[in-house]
Order: sequence, then structure tokens, then C-alpha cells
Amino acid sequence: MRFIYFTDSHIRGTNPKSRTDNFFETVMDKLREIQEVSLSWNADYILHGGDLFDRPDVSISVMNDVIPVLQKFTMPFYAISGNHDIYGHNPITLPRTMMGLLNTLGIIHIINDESILLEDGETTVQLSGSPYIYGLDREENRELYLVKEKDPKADFAI
Repeated sequence: MRFIYFTDSHIRGTNPKSRTDNFFETVMDKLREIQEVSLSWNADYILHGGDLFDRPDVSISVMNDVIPVLQKFTMPFYAISGNHDIYGHNPITLPRTMMGLLNTLGIIHIINDESILLEDGETTVQLSGSPYIYGLDREENRELYLVKEKDPKADFAI
């Protein structure tokens, strides 16, 4: 089973001050490159570690360009929400965000404090994830980011 993992895309329609290139075009080129690599390596799944967007409410014009690129991924695309994907560091706001919209449309699948089993006919992998929460690096929140129990049907747990 092959995974392509990437994170912190920070898709946005404007340029950060320190960038001399067109940031949006660069990120879109990178998404296309990841899509090509996933095909050439026969990846089974795409995993994104959070901060797909730089803010929860990127513009519709940005989404008009992003959606067709994400739709070209032929394998399932799983993601967790990062602090930039949600409002006020609150994962409950996800349905009101553009990342939430992509999930509703079935373009990506958001993992939210759950485990799912991914299979390729030979191997079964348990995929678990937790969204960003404020204070995630505090000791009392550490358990949120650990695989507590491996499903007996799974060969591996991520």
C-alpha cells in the first residue's frame, strides 16, 4: 500500500510579503506535481496533515481554481484540519469553512477524531487523526494525537 503524505499547503490567493514569486501559482503547481507523483508511484491514498488553506474562508475565485486540481486526484484524499483551516482554533467551525465544503462535496475526506480502515487487498491500515486544537502541545492533550488502540483487523496503524 502506498501513501503520498504532504502538509501545510497554506493555499491562499494573495502573496505573503516575503515571496518574490506568485505564491498561488507556485502552490497550484506543487499540487499538480503531487498529483503526478501519486499517479506515477501508483499511490493508493493521499494524506494531508493540516493547513490545506491559509485561512478558513479563502475566496470563491481561489476555490474555482483549487477544486478542479483536487478533483484530478484519482485516489482517496484524506486530511485533518489544521489551525489555519478553521475559525478561532475551534474544530467545531469546520462545516463553515472551505475545507468543510470540500469534505461535503466529497473531494476530500476529513478525519476528525476517528479511525478508518484503508485496504488494498493485501494490507489493512488503520488511519486515525485529530484536528488541530488550541493547546495541542500541552501534556494533557497528548493523548489526542496518539494511536490508543490498533484495530485487530489492521496490519498497521498510523
